[in-house]
Amino acid sequence: MKEETKKEENKSKKDKSKGKKIKAKSDKPGRGIESMYRISMNNHVQFNKIADNKANILMSVNAIIISILLSTLLPSFLNGKHQVLIVPSIILLVTCMSTIITAVIATVPKDTRKYTDLSKVDNSHGKLLFFGNFSDMELQDYVKEMRAFQKDDKLVYDSLSQNFFILGRVLAVKYKYLHISYRIFMFGLIVSIIAFWISLVRFI
Repeated sequence: MKEETKKEENKSKKDKSKGKKIKAKSDKPGRGIESMYRISMNNHVQFNKIADNKANILMSVNAIIISILLSTLLPSFLNGKHQVLIVPSIILLVTCMSTIITAVIATVPKDTRKYTDLSKVDNSHGKLLFFGNFSDMELQDYVKEMRAFQKDDKLVYDSLSQNFFILGRVLAVKYKYLHISYRIFMFGLIVSIIAFWISLVRFI
């Protein structure tokens, strides 16, 4: 009888330990959630690269147009030649300058500190993951907060979520100015071509 009761007690203890392990595993995020965070981060990085590449293309193209205008038409205007093309050239020059300015604004690094409360880590989990937010912190404070940060899995995932939110805000502003830049270039180029055509028709 004693052996049977001991076996039952051992069995119940094993069952309880298994139940605790299963519960602990269920409390931790699964691989699906980790993959979601990894894919989301990769998407944010790729979208950021695409936006920067598009802005660089716009700046390069418009810089080439401005250099051609200044090197070919400006000397003619100063010599009193091709005066009929002054207005279309000014329109094209303003278009190129406006496009470059908005494209530069799109690529300027954004201050992400306005999205975080730097006074408390509990309210600004994502600040420890981006250099723009913790660059003003002291080394000892940063290491201390990172140690506390690493002990809580929930805090880690909350920090990643906040980091994605901040990156999303930054990307939204970047794509907003990039959209404006493309619109300025497109409509300005159309108006410039029409102005050149009208000027040439009148000259002929």
